[in-house]
Amino acid sequence: SVYVPPGVTFGNLFGHPKLKPLDGAVVGVYLNGCKVDNWRSVAPANSDKVKFLLAPRALAAAIVPIIASTIVTGTTLATIASVLGGILAIASVATFFIGLFNPPKPPKMSSFGQNSPTYSFEGIQTTYEPGRPVPVVYGEHRGGGQVLAMAIDVTSSGTGQTLSMMLGLCEGQVTAIDCAQVNGIAIDNFPEVTLETRLGLSSQAPITGFESLRNTYADGREIGTGSIVYATNGNSLDAAQLQVAAVEGLYVSFGGSHPRVRDLIVRYSVEHRTTGTTTYTAVGTRDFAGSARSALWDTFDIDWGSRAARDIRVTWLDNEGATPGPNAAVSDRIWLRNVTEIIERTESFSNTALLAIRAVATKQLHGNHPNVTALVRGPAVRNYTTATTFVNTWTRVPAWGVLDYMTNSRYGMGAYITNSDVDLQTFVDFATICNTLVPAGGTSTAEVQHTMDIVMDVRKPHWQWVLDM
Repeated sequence: SVYVPPGVTFGNLFGHPKLKPLDGAVVGVYLNGCKVDNWRSVAPANSDKVKFLLAPRALAAAIVPIIASTIVTGTTLATIASVLGGILAIASVATFFIGLFNPPKPPKMSSFGQNSPTYSFEGIQTTYEPGRPVPVVYGEHRGGGQVLAMAIDVTSSGTGQTLSMMLGLCEGQVTAIDCAQVNGIAIDNFPEVTLETRLGLSSQAPITGFESLRNTYADGREIGTGSIVYATNGNSLDAAQLQVAAVEGLYVSFGGSHPRVRDLIVRYSVEHRTTGTTTYTAVGTRDFAGSARSALWDTFDIDWGSRAARDIRVTWLDNEGATPGPNAAVSDRIWLRNVTEIIERTESFSNTALLAIRAVATKQLHGNHPNVTALVRGPAVRNYTTATTFVNTWTRVPAWGVLDYMTNSRYGMGAYITNSDVDLQTFVDFATICNTLVPAGGTSTAEVQHTMDIVMDVRKPHWQWVLDM
């Protein structure tokens, strides 16, 4: 509430130099809930409730001279108090009515962890979804990375599969990659798994086995005499490998109660055409032979010579070796299990920290895509001791992580902010606050006041990331 002396009208009040700029902003006055037309001549009585409706734009223009002006010499303390009280009251009412003119959005919880493969109830996850960003890491944090390439190959025996998978762990050059795990288990516990990393140097060598870009896509359709057609996912491919499986085995069984198994050959053909055309070109036929009741695998390589999207047609032709008879059993069904699409381009993914694994499918490691994580120590960034002196080193100090993100032109805001735009001394002061020693958990041990270990793994505006940091 605000005290207004008896007999003082609203016109008198808004005639004061401190409030006069607001006069033009008033678009309506309500006295005890009723609108007053000639409000300037109204003198409010004790306990009257008054609301001033102010136009937002006019209010914004009026507030500046109010703030900038000084109280006229000779004004009594009581008058000053009344006027300032009036200003505060009007400011409060103005804030309310501005909210009516410009309704604010409902408050939201922090979006920090939303859709994050790192900060979720499911735990840290490797992301397989195409188009997701390679994370940015500051400080030290375990991360799952983004799959950049994944291929499944058939073993030389034709009885098993191997997985090759390469992850982008972090944008930029990191300091270290350690403690890799597969499905939450240290990778050293998997003798059939090999590991190779790159720290994200500007001129790093390609990872062995990933000299070309290979990605495997599951299919799963049975190949019959009616043919099946596979349309490539990529639009600019050099080659492909078909992986055909006799999931139920490949054999002829005969002999009654003591059956014997002998070889069976299934013959299939492969053709291709450029997507959008009508004529297929024959690639060849394949004799897929086997004598086993367990699953067998065959591969068929296609190199079409020029980059394009392709349609690949596969047709079951016939079998050879099946002997009809009352006691004979023939297993000659085959399926197109996977297709690996290939781009013959050497890619080292410079300036991206990488982790690659190669694994043989076993009872311990099989089924769904593996979840691969590693402890990533982020990049070395500029650490200033003065506004002009710095060293590049790894750090957990929030000030230097924020500064790097704001000025980094690869993955941060460097396209808009340069060093010359930044008051570096404020970051030096910020770092000093961060490094201030405080008691650790009420003990006599001291620790620095603020540290930062963060994985930036979802797309959102730069300013939101800066606030999160």
